[in-house]
Amino acid sequence: MNRIAITGIGVVSPLGSDIATLWDNLIQAKSGVVPVEDFAGLPVTFGGPARDFDPSRYMGSKEQRHLDRYSQMAVTAGLDAYYQSFLKTDTYSSYRTGVLIGTGSGGISTLEKQIPAFIDRGPKRVSPLTAPMFIGNTASAELAMRIHAKGPGMGISSACATGGHALAVSMRFIQSGDADCMIAGGVE
Repeated sequence: MNRIAITGIGVVSPLGSDIATLWDNLIQAKSGVVPVEDFAGLPVTFGGPARDFDPSRYMGSKEQRHLDRYSQMAVTAGLDAYYQSFLKTDTYSSYRTGVLIGTGSGGISTLEKQIPAFIDRGPKRVSPLTAPMFIGNTASAELAMRIHAKGPGMGISSACATGGHALAVSMRFIQSGDADCMIAGGVE
């Protein structure tokens, strides 16, 4: 295998949740950093939230309730990349198509809700979906199920280098002959 190409891109970011919006905002030198009310009382009161992110493009309200926000973002960006790439199941075997999405912390917002539920109301009030919503490979697994990818699949975590690491490992899967096609990226 001599060359590997990136054929689709998906994004959820403070500057836009589609490539055209992101590009326009980058060209105009806009900043996605804004005051964040959720940070009230903390030393830092600003951040870069993905304000225009809408998971309902690809999932209904029940699916949204069963996925942490990080997985919703990964699935949305991953499906955008997948559809932009024009991948066809007759072109690539589902057994040779893989998904590798990295995250530094996984479903932290799920823990933010479930830990107080446990402390205040006891273990019976903790959602049985806490573990699958929190773990770092849920984004990869959910995206793989949606595109019927049955090749290499995993989550990866390497701090701030996670997205790049996911791309590099995916490239290695292709170079080694373990996959023909990979959907890869990072999410936080």
